[in-house]
Amino acid sequence: MKHSTKLQAFFKAAIVLTIIIAGTHVINSSASNAVNQAARTNKSVESKNVLQPVRDASLGDNGVLSPESVAEASVFSNINALQETENDICAEAWHAVIQSPPDWLQTPVYAEQLKTEVPYALLAGQLIKNGVVDASECTNDGLLFNGNADACGLDKAISAVITWQNQFDNAILDAARNNRVPAVLLKKLFAQETQFWPGTSWQIWEYGIGQATSFGLDPLFQYYPEYYQTICPSVFSQSTCQGGYASLSSDNQALLRGYFALHYLNADCETCQAGIDLTVVTSSIDVFAKLLVANCHQINQIMLNLTKDPGGKSSSYEDLWRYTLANYNAGAGCLSDAITPLVTKDKKINWDNVANQLINLGYQCAASIDYVFGIAR
Repeated sequence: MKHSTKLQAFFKAAIVLTIIIAGTHVINSSASNAVNQAARTNKSVESKNVLQPVRDASLGDNGVLSPESVAEASVFSNINALQETENDICAEAWHAVIQSPPDWLQTPVYAEQLKTEVPYALLAGQLIKNGVVDASECTNDGLLFNGNADACGLDKAISAVITWQNQFDNAILDAARNNRVPAVLLKKLFAQETQFWPGTSWQIWEYGIGQATSFGLDPLFQYYPEYYQTICPSVFSQSTCQGGYASLSSDNQALLRGYFALHYLNADCETCQAGIDLTVVTSSIDVFAKLLVANCHQINQIMLNLTKDPGGKSSSYEDLWRYTLANYNAGAGCLSDAITPLVTKDKKINWDNVANQLINLGYQCAASIDYVFGIAR
């Protein structure tokens, strides 16, 4: 990288520092390290889609559903028309049997069947704040102190809220089919994470419509080496990239993940309508589908490490997806630490028992229980 002036050098150094902070702002337990190291040796999942670079990304609220929004979560229409539920790639990895899966683990035939009409207060607030909706007739422009829409603001924004939350349905269905994960699950994950508002949360360094953290991207590079091969030469020399992701130092891994988050998931765009680059959002949906696959394989690796058998030998298909969601939210350390005592004490490995163990592990791990409930219902 050439530096033509000292000022340019200063700004580039500042960007690198930002990426390092984004890449290393995580909580990583020793159990997570052990699981991740073992996972690196696991066979990579084949990808049907080659990553295509998107625009350069320029250098509140985490978007979790409010209890009110969770209570009002809509039923997906005509979901009984399915698209090869038995084709689930994670069920295949787990050796799990699929028997009458619930709505949240299904994939419809048509994108229209993913339509929802949930009155998301956070999404409404963002649409008002970013000029998509005019709520000037409401007190304080229809906004609460936390940025969510109040009753008046939500009333003004409801049409735009419904349109916004369904504009990604085609991309969600395509990503679900291409990666062989349940489409309803993928959409509900986005609802839980951001209410479909993909702006970056700079306070906790979460990116995109699925709010990936830098460390949360680690499984992506473990299970999809083509992502590593695409991104690494943009950050490091060819010689540095030759050994693969696992051969990089922890600092270089963090730099790589930070670069990926900023350039491929960060949809913030000052010159775009509503401040969001919808092209980036649409492109990133396939990435989040792959992150689900990577996380379900990480769960399988935990089960293999602890029980010597794939996950389906000791847990149900539905519960394995619950573990996967908890893993996505809280990390492999929490799940490994929650499942280990069940194995050592010869207790059943099911969601109720795993959830009880997550409670014992403290807030960071226990918070994933509500997260899972918001999706798996």
